[in-house]
Amino acid sequence: MDNKTGKRIGVYISEELLDQCDAAVEKSGADSRSEFICDAIMHYIAVINMKENSRVLTPALESVIGSKIALTEDRINQMLFKVAVELAVQNHLTAGRYRYEDDYLDGLRDYCVQQVKALNGRVDLKEIQKAYEG
Repeated sequence: MDNKTGKRIGVYISEELLDQCDAAVEKSGADSRSEFICDAIMHYIAVINMKENSRVLTPALESVIGSKIALTEDRINQMLFKVAVELAVQNHLTAGRYRYEDDYLDGLRDYCVQQVKALNGRVDLKEIQKAYEG
């Protein structure tokens, strides 16, 4: 702190708080009690300003994050739609070519659920075809 630009003021402070202040002066690396108190006041002012700024920033951040989430949801929905279309094409091709009993389809569905879980969703038609060839 510059003594030439500072202003001397009187402050009442409890003896206990003053003792804590003096102990913290050494820990903080401040050159004097006055410098420590000025640093502490600046820190507290920054905390107050941060709280005020967060009232402004939080809605803005919520808006930005909300719009990003909405875009991501739209992209996922578009991809799921495309996957559903491809699945419908596969189902129609298979149903048009083959006739299956309900019990077989139920068992196949259970098998496929287990396979997709085991492969973590990475199903490869070529690998499935190899399983049926061998």
